[in-house]
Amino acid sequence: MRVSEYFTGIDMNKDTAVLRQELLSIKGVGDETADSILLYALGRPSFVIDAYTRRICQCNGIEGTYGELQEAFEGSIPEETLLYKEFHALIVEYGKRYCNKKRCGECIVRSVRDRTGSGAIYKGKGSRISKSNPVAIKAK
Repeated sequence: MRVSEYFTGIDMNKDTAVLRQELLSIKGVGDETADSILLYALGRPSFVIDAYTRRICQCNGIEGTYGELQEAFEGSIPEETLLYKEFHALIVEYGKRYCNKKRCGECIVRSVRDRTGSGAIYKGKGSRISKSNPVAIKAK
């Protein structure tokens, strides 16, 4: 099945998790593509973890699988489709302006991390996100 064929018979009453699994069963569709389709084409709240998101996280000591990072973002941002779209769009724009041009010295996220001493949204340099070690704002 092709992605275009999938849309001809889609049942919009299905749960988002079911739709996601159906998309992932299509050859060539991975996590990022499935979540992009859910968020942008179907209007479902499914946070997209792309290369910019991973790079910004990794540069600031946040490591994790696609699912772990997605769970961390979805657990930190209210589950609203428009908010997920806006937040993701801001990450993409930020990544294009700073990460693609290796302007690490101007990185606002890194600046916040450095000012707080341990980071605004992670539990220490090189920490791995998991259910036992979730992303959390660390209080001073």
